[in-house]
Amino acid sequence: MTDPDLSRRIRDAGGRVTTARLAVLRCLADADEPLTPDEVLEYLGRNSDHVPDRVTIYRAIDWLAIHGLVRRLATVGRAARYEPVEDREAHAHFQCRRCAQTRCLPAPTPPLPPLPPGYAAERIELVIHGLCAACRAGDTP
Repeated sequence: MTDPDLSRRIRDAGGRVTTARLAVLRCLADADEPLTPDEVLEYLGRNSDHVPDRVTIYRAIDWLAIHGLVRRLATVGRAARYEPVEDREAHAHFQCRRCAQTRCLPAPTPPLPPLPPGYAAERIELVIHGLCAACRAGDTP
């Protein structure tokens, strides 16, 4: 997605296009996996001329999440992970219980079970917890 597309999404959500909002949304859109705010800060430090401070990063992520442009994932540990909300099918995630690496899985999320009458699902999260290949390689039988 291009910066003009990302800027339009921010404006369509009713917000001002700030440097921080655009940088965070660009970072999450470019990432191969959901990121923590600290990982966003590291990425911007390596790849951007303008690096917002930690508080500004958190505020930008909060605004983007509140306005439905990024989603917070349930994770192991204290650090939340975020990914952009895109016009694609819902998908599951795998999270390593040892290193906390979180990966998007290509398979679609299983179908939603029937809900009681009058209920409406707004969001589904499927997180599979286990050990990633690198952490498994360090395991002893």
